[in-house]
Amino acid sequence: MTGGPPQIKREVPSATTKITRAVVKRRTVPLVGLPVLVAVTLCGGGWCVDSGSALAEQTTAANQTEVADLSFNAPASRKPLPTGRRDYHHVDGPVRHDISGLRAFVPRLPEAASVSWVIGRRGDDSVPGPSMYELIAVVNLNPDVARGLRARLLPVRSSSTVPTPDVPRQLRADLPSGAFLTSTALEERVRRDVTRGLVSAAMSRTEDVLVIVCHRDRPFGT
Repeated sequence: MTGGPPQIKREVPSATTKITRAVVKRRTVPLVGLPVLVAVTLCGGGWCVDSGSALAEQTTAANQTEVADLSFNAPASRKPLPTGRRDYHHVDGPVRHDISGLRAFVPRLPEAASVSWVIGRRGDDSVPGPSMYELIAVVNLNPDVARGLRARLLPVRSSSTVPTPDVPRQLRADLPSGAFLTSTALEERVRRDVTRGLVSAAMSRTEDVLVIVCHRDRPFGT
């Protein structure tokens, strides 16, 4: 009987076997090991997040920012409707000429020789959604009042030129053609004491005519 434990023969891998194992290992890392490595790295730095969720949140945020930019950067058009286009003003009733009735909605209305104004709403009936209610007035000012408004509220440095205001067809005969002038001071003067809605105002550059537009989300008189 031979003494001593049996010897275990260790197989030494050949050069070909080593190369084959290395190739298999390299092919496996991108498919299995890389996600694990990324997760371990993020958790090690205190950023244990789901990479898929993070990417989705970043994409959503980028899309929302782009939509916001488009919304806020879109210029508001103040140009009148070209001839032949549909009139989106819907007037309720005939044109009114009473100064006291207009002053009920615009308390600080400048002294006027005559007025033409209408109440209605603006919008396209073929498009669903709420309407914007509007009051539009063409005001013929007394010459002295118009001269004073130009001197105080429409100085050259702070006034801006705007196109002829867009008014309903019922008022277009009373509206002078050509450019109009507006300023923050003029609109604040007309807007004062108006309790609801948005008010804009512009004066003709060549004639003593003031156009006032009031918009509300509810009908006037309610």
